[in-house]
Amino acid sequence: MVKWAVELSEYDIRYAPRPAIKAQILADFIAEGVTLETTPEGVWEVYVDGATSKHGAGKGVVVRTPTGVVHEIAIWFGALKTNNAAEYEAILAGMTAANDLGPRTIMVLSDSSLAVNQLNGAFDAKEDALAHYMERVKQRANAFEAVTYVQIPREENMHADALSKLATATDFESTRLVSVQKEEEETRQGLWSTPLKQHRTMTGEHRS
Repeated sequence: MVKWAVELSEYDIRYAPRPAIKAQILADFIAEGVTLETTPEGVWEVYVDGATSKHGAGKGVVVRTPTGVVHEIAIWFGALKTNNAAEYEAILAGMTAANDLGPRTIMVLSDSSLAVNQLNGAFDAKEDALAHYMERVKQRANAFEAVTYVQIPREENMHADALSKLATATDFESTRLVSVQKEEEETRQGLWSTPLKQHRTMTGEHRS
């Protein structure tokens, strides 16, 4: 958990995991911290990533509006057999989250070459499970006027990647609230320099 909290620190993410999330619960989760009087026009970017671990699978979703507002979601959802399935689950979660926020046009960005090429028709889905996922994605796409699927390098998807891995970093035996804050240089210096100065004064090592 600490490892992924460090990775997420640059994004100022406040993460509240939940044991089970369905479509309506996901909508309520987003609405808790979102107040939009109108839906910004333009293409909304939906960054997604899926991850698996011994604790289960996780989905990371980052929705960025045309006005620059960013919504982050990390979802734990139990065990999956393959990473490809986790990638598709993340795509579905991202589309659900975006739909709940109200845009008409979205761009789904993923570092999964297989999923993106299958959705764009370049690759066939030879496995029944992935073919089923493709159909679910196509059905969900009907909620929008236009959806495009774009493959991006992993280094451009680190935000969603960190969220997906954070979701898998715990077994969720108890509810946790992880607050990730940005530490300013002045604060860091104060935390270390003050005790050091006091120690030197007490030992007679302090010099003016």
